[in-house]
Amino acid sequence: MPNLGTIEAVERAKAYPFRQPECSYLFSHHREWLLEGHPDTWQLDLEDLTPVFGYGSNPSPVALTHKFASLPDVEIPVIAFDLKDYDAVYSSHVSAGYVAAVLNPSPGTILHGFMTYLNEEELDLMDSSESRGENYERRYLPQAAGSFEDGGTLEGVTTYVGLHGCLVLEGSTVAVDGTRASGRRFPTKPQAEVLGRVIEQIAPGTESDNFIARTIASREHRRTWTAALKESELHSPGGV
Repeated sequence: MPNLGTIEAVERAKAYPFRQPECSYLFSHHREWLLEGHPDTWQLDLEDLTPVFGYGSNPSPVALTHKFASLPDVEIPVIAFDLKDYDAVYSSHVSAGYVAAVLNPSPGTILHGFMTYLNEEELDLMDSSESRGENYERRYLPQAAGSFEDGGTLEGVTTYVGLHGCLVLEGSTVAVDGTRASGRRFPTKPQAEVLGRVIEQIAPGTESDNFIARTIASREHRRTWTAALKESELHSPGGV
């Protein structure tokens, strides 16, 4: 009989990039405090916090609950931010049960993401959850620019950039279904379809739920299948 914890983890992975916030909010494990009205009325203390742009699952309260489970009293401002000339596309690596997002240049596109404001302890946990140095690197992009909902602009953005390139299907980089963007140039495909194509390429004959469970359980499986994916016809060295 399958382990119920495994079943739950598999079903959770299938939902990547998870439920996305509709507006700015203050994350805690107790509730999501929606930040409504003009930003001047929010009374947030952002001093000594590092803003990190999230474009895949990182702004999701589902992902933040998992990433910061060890910090029961955490409160993280998650503020809407539109990044110009980039999009969230599928990475050419196998994550824990899904194919994750990576930032990719896309002139004319506006990627609707969120700034997560993190203290040093939270930043360390976020780095760890992103497999910093293996799958992603936290990097300051001086040429990146965008705007907040109050009209304020920002030039130079810190975010996580991918280290494995991009996935290519039918000759095109593919935008991540469930992320939001205006002026999107790349075709959008759902996680289930993309993962199915990846499994066909690097683990033919493997049942989808079994593949997901094995990648959740084993970092070595993730590394092995990522290496195979990067040697396949689905790999492109794109990205930031």
